[in-house]
Amino acid sequence: MTRFGTGGSASDCRWICAAAVLLLAAAFWVGGVRVPGALAFSVSPTHIELVSVGRAGRSQIVVQNTESVSLPIEVTVDKFKLDENGRRKNVKAGEDFLVFPAQALIPAGGTQVFRLQWVGEPMLAESQSYIVNISQIPVRMPKGHSGLQVAVSFGALVNVAPPKSQAQLDLVATDIVTDQSGRRFPMVTVQNPSRTHALFTRSTLRLAGEGWDLTVPPGQLEQKVGIGLVQPGSRRKFVLPFPIPDNARRIRASLAFDPSRR
Repeated sequence: MTRFGTGGSASDCRWICAAAVLLLAAAFWVGGVRVPGALAFSVSPTHIELVSVGRAGRSQIVVQNTESVSLPIEVTVDKFKLDENGRRKNVKAGEDFLVFPAQALIPAGGTQVFRLQWVGEPMLAESQSYIVNISQIPVRMPKGHSGLQVAVSFGALVNVAPPKSQAQLDLVATDIVTDQSGRRFPMVTVQNPSRTHALFTRSTLRLAGEGWDLTVPPGQLEQKVGIGLVQPGSRRKFVLPFPIPDNARRIRASLAFDPSRR
């Protein structure tokens, strides 16, 4: 396997690497993304849904080098958990995925396909979630040269569900939160009692108060809060960016959830 040097000591290379890390955390954006920087590239897709058995356990990520110089890329995988506020904590990923190739040098204007194959437990007890990191490898500067490099890393969300399983999502609480300027917004708390991950933005949400009501379809919900991952057996709180009129002192909410993940 070809490997690319990442440089020696500061005195040898005399360069500074600034890492522009563009990970998606709780609100993951679906679609191809072009990352600006000294070396720019696009990644597609950025959200992948897999099943732990059969052909549905593999996919691919396409990286396009949009610049005029070659781009060294490395792919790594992190497993993670989310708390109810959407904060992510990485946990040991083990060897659940086979990624091929793990590294590649993409020529100027070229495209590289990275294949992703689930090789973990085929009969999962519950869904697992991962970030696939597509990272530019900093290259060693010529001796006697100094400069600034921007090393870009981008994360694609991958969920792996057990076979023949279906997610469930229940609305368990509503509240009103106020920002620093005094504007009021609805907050909903949802719970996933199933063993399969749920996507909050596959829901139609209805909000209502005194003389006020709003229906938010799935597409609009995704635009406002991202993918809205709710992992098995967990809760998530979502603050929705829809201002509440001053006369609405309480709000009611109802949720129609679509368990499909495609």
